[in-house]
Amino acid sequence: CADHLEQQIFPVKTWGSAYVATKSWDRGREKDIWRILAASANTKIVLVPPQPGVSIPVLNRGEWYEFESAGDFEIIAQNDKPILVGQFLAAQDAPDPNVGGVGQSGDAGTGDPAFMLAIPVQQYRKDYVVFVPEEYADNYVNVTAPTGATVTVDGEEILPGFFNVIGSGEYSVYRQRFEPGAHTITSSEPAGVLVYGWDQYVSYAYTGGLTLDEINNETTLGGSTSP
Repeated sequence: CADHLEQQIFPVKTWGSAYVATKSWDRGREKDIWRILAASANTKIVLVPPQPGVSIPVLNRGEWYEFESAGDFEIIAQNDKPILVGQFLAAQDAPDPNVGGVGQSGDAGTGDPAFMLAIPVQQYRKDYVVFVPEEYADNYVNVTAPTGATVTVDGEEILPGFFNVIGSGEYSVYRQRFEPGAHTITSSEPAGVLVYGWDQYVSYAYTGGLTLDEINNETTLGGSTSP
């Protein structure tokens, strides 16, 4: 069961104002697709660093903006406005269309679309247990943690050299292939975990976990308890 492009949306009161967007493992020249949904009027969003060709308009309640990116970056909603962020994996034949039924050089070459919800940094956890299935050729985990935090996978510390620093430098990502089975991930400071994988014309992706604390005053996308 794969290629799912639906998710159960987190309660609006749990949406955060800051996210760290981490690219899936590169298969070719394909980009990930990002969608940002606003819960409040006059939501202004900044990407750090700015992404080429991306200019996000001011969003009102219930409005969204979608773009593609091949990089890692921070997503910050000014004035602590709550937003929800979705991440989509590209298809096996992305980014270029087939010619005569033949894939092009630089195409992803494996996988298919999949959808996962990004984790607000305000909802990061210090411990996760995730499961990697056996049915896929390639499985990966992205661990996003404050730069300098101590991160362990199955009890073994991940050395700093395996992390890539993102944007302002506040956060770094550990992006690595994982073997099938259950894995325990811990961090000395709250961190985020995403799990995903693929095979020929098939893929999966899911959020490794998060807290669901109520951290804003929005009730639904149609109204607010805010003044």
